[in-house]
Amino acid sequence: MEIKLKLPFARNSAVDDYDVVQIKKALNRLGYYFPYEKVGITSMADHGVFEALKNFQKDHHLPATGTAKKPEDETVKALNKEASKTPDGQYIWRTVEDGKVRAAHA
Repeated sequence: MEIKLKLPFARNSAVDDYDVVQIKKALNRLGYYFPYEKVGITSMADHGVFEALKNFQKDHHLPATGTAKKPEDETVKALNKEASKTPDGQYIWRTVEDGKVRAAHA
C-alpha cells in the first residue's frame, strides 16, 4: 500500500475520502490510529486521525503539524516507508448479532 494524496490533508479543509482511508489504514497498521470499534475505518476525517498523524510526525522527527501535503511531502514519504515495513495485518469481522448470522459465518 502506498499513499498517493490527491489533495492536501489538513483539518478544516476539503480532504479526499480515499486519502483519509489511506492515511487511517497506514496509521492503524503502525499503531497510531485506532478507529471506533463498531464503525471501523471510515472516510470521515475525524479528530483522531489528525492527532495520530501528529504523533507519528513527532516520533519521526518531522514538524508535528498533523497535516500532509502532496506525495512529495516528508510525512507521506515517512508513512509510506514505515508502512511498507509492516505486514498487511488481519481482518477482524464483527457481527451485529441479527437474525442473519449463521454458524457458517464463523
